[in-house]
Amino acid sequence: MFRKISFSLIYTILSIILVFSFLEVSLRHLSPKEISWVPLVNKFGTFASYRKTGYKAKQKYAGIPYTIEIDENNLRNFKNIPYKKPKNTIRILSLGDSLFEGPGLEKNELFSYFLNRELENNISDVNFEVINGAANGSFLLDYYLYLKNEGHKFLPDIVLIPWSKYDFDEKALNFINFNSIRFQKTGTKNIRVDLEGLKVEPPKSFIKLLMTKLNESYVYGLFSKNSQLLEKFRYRLNNLYKDRKREESNVKTLQKKIIKNLNSSKETIKKVSIFFNNEHLGDLSKDSQNISPIILNLIFKSTVDIIQKFGAQLIIIEMPDDEEALGVQTFRIPTDFFSQLDAKRLNLIQKTAEFQKRNIIPLYIPGDFHWTPAGSYLTAILTFNYLVENVLPPNISKQTRPIDLKNIKFVQKIRSANERILKYKDWSQYLLYLKANSLRNQRKYNQAILIFEKYLEISKNDYYAHYKLGLIYFRKKYFAKAENHFLKVAESSKRLKLKSLFKLGQTYDELEKYSKAIKTFKELIKECENLNITSSYEAYNALGLAYRDLNDFENAEISFKKATKMNPKSISYWQNLGNLYFDNKKFRQSILAYKNLINLDSTNVKILTITGLAYLQMYEVKSAKEMFEKVLQIQPTNKMARAILSQLTNQTAQ
Repeated sequence: MFRKISFSLIYTILSIILVFSFLEVSLRHLSPKEISWVPLVNKFGTFASYRKTGYKAKQKYAGIPYTIEIDENNLRNFKNIPYKKPKNTIRILSLGDSLFEGPGLEKNELFSYFLNRELENNISDVNFEVINGAANGSFLLDYYLYLKNEGHKFLPDIVLIPWSKYDFDEKALNFINFNSIRFQKTGTKNIRVDLEGLKVEPPKSFIKLLMTKLNESYVYGLFSKNSQLLEKFRYRLNNLYKDRKREESNVKTLQKKIIKNLNSSKETIKKVSIFFNNEHLGDLSKDSQNISPIILNLIFKSTVDIIQKFGAQLIIIEMPDDEEALGVQTFRIPTDFFSQLDAKRLNLIQKTAEFQKRNIIPLYIPGDFHWTPAGSYLTAILTFNYLVENVLPPNISKQTRPIDLKNIKFVQKIRSANERILKYKDWSQYLLYLKANSLRNQRKYNQAILIFEKYLEISKNDYYAHYKLGLIYFRKKYFAKAENHFLKVAESSKRLKLKSLFKLGQTYDELEKYSKAIKTFKELIKECENLNITSSYEAYNALGLAYRDLNDFENAEISFKKATKMNPKSISYWQNLGNLYFDNKKFRQSILAYKNLINLDSTNVKILTITGLAYLQMYEVKSAKEMFEKVLQIQPTNKMARAILSQLTNQTAQ
């Protein structure tokens, strides 16, 4: 009996090994991929997992080999940095996600290494230690939790937190709760919401626990290093964890309740004021119902509070992605998002784009939001310059000059940082792409067209290249060619769909294909609504222009009104609405629209002039004279205003 059971057990084990081996071989043959397993630990109460202490291994990222080595504090530092800070030392804690953790980079190519090196080489009166506190998958809530539970132990003097367009994510609300949420009516049309007891914590789940235990297992790790099947298994587990149904946080419930109150037909609620511990955070209204910016701002404030407790300064680094570095404008955080924070801001978007415009050097791995060594080094230099000019004490900064990035010596240093990685990939196509971008940004459009077309012969499905070539054709008024490229992008690229739909609609409008333009802008608005993007006012304004060109007054009016309601500070939206009324001889409505314009820009001569003309059409001579007199106060040589005033004065005299 025992012998029979033993044989059955051996047979089962062998069968499992055989099936596993067959699947492993099949996967490697049909879908070969790099294996990027690293043992992880959930040690600091964060959402992102940090690397296991003492781990060291050779890995590949995007075909580029590198060595990953983890120190005693679970960080990928270029040297071991203990909690205790030496005397006469300024410590900088650099947080971040995988971009700063540095896949594909050696430890002497990390942002933290380059920044530390420049500080040490250029400043002699004090020592510096730059700590790389980045972890793959980190975001704002991780920075808050890491500083609260671990980062404060290093006693940093400066904390760097990167912020990119990908961090403006409403999913963060799923993990934020409050101990108490109280609603209180403060008038017939106002509601006050009091929040108390902020709670940020990763949700507990069996899948997360299983992933943690597997990562901590030595035996699993032994097999995982070389197994694509286990890599696939981890990937599926991770997706299950991300996609699972979560219990709704009370912030999400609060959002729904606020929207319900603002949109109620029974009572008219005009304003909902949000308070945390009696501090006013912001207001919501029918025109602005999204609580996400307010709550995310609270997380930033709470992060600042932690940082200030150990006497450090926060610097928020606004990061470009790989396309913004090439001069492509994308969605950015509203400029007032950080206005209430006691923090400094370093905007690297324009500075990086300016450097890339002048220099054809790969700063990012092609098609990837991760730095090459040159990108890491450039960011470190820009950060060094900001620290010298805005942060470091005067006795240090006065003796130190910022690095001149127009100096060929430093440009060559940045270029040579890429020497190691250039031998592992064929960079010729990407360099062609960078050259075309550089020519486009220098407005050398004919040359840029030739190189983009040459590049697209090789890389037919590079939708960014199609989009940029479409932009050039649009600028040069080759609208039929622009249409082909924008249409291709809109149909095939999720990441560029919104931008390409907008430009495609504008192209149809220029081609006088008004029905197609209207259909495209409506599709864009629907896509924005599906993605919960509240900034679709540009689409409504463009839709209004298309309806106007089609002589559809009613729908043009509706569209412009929606645009002005969603963004009441836009001069062009009010001007389009006012001009629509003026052209259709609805002068009373045009004056109301122009008055909104004057409130935004009281010195705009064109607006004052057309308002005066609208008053004349209404035979309101006194108001018209006031407008033209204002024009002459601003622009005394304005012939039109002077002639009209002279004529009105003569008529009054007669």
